Amino acid sequence: MLLGGTAGNLTDRLFREPSFGLGHVIDFIQVYGFPAIFNVADSFIVASMGLFIILTLRGVNLDGRRVARTQPAADEQEGVVDDAARGPR
Repeated sequence: MLLGGTAGNLTDRLFREPSFGLGHVIDFIQVYGFPAIFNVADSFIVASMGLFIILTLRGVNLDGRRVARTQPAADEQEGVVDDAARGPR
């Protein structure tokens, strides 16, 4: 989605009037009550970033693998106190 939206806006920029690299991106979707006009490429870019944020919050990497959750070490578990942490006797 991100690649498609970016490619769509980039081709508009490069190949539309007035000249190469100075073209205008055509925005043609207007939703009543929404303050901006956008195009399909813009909506794909925003949707892919929203999906990226959701997957990041759920612990999924970009390659699709979940982030491994590590178990706390024995001395970090509740109720276990290290002798050095107790101080002098």
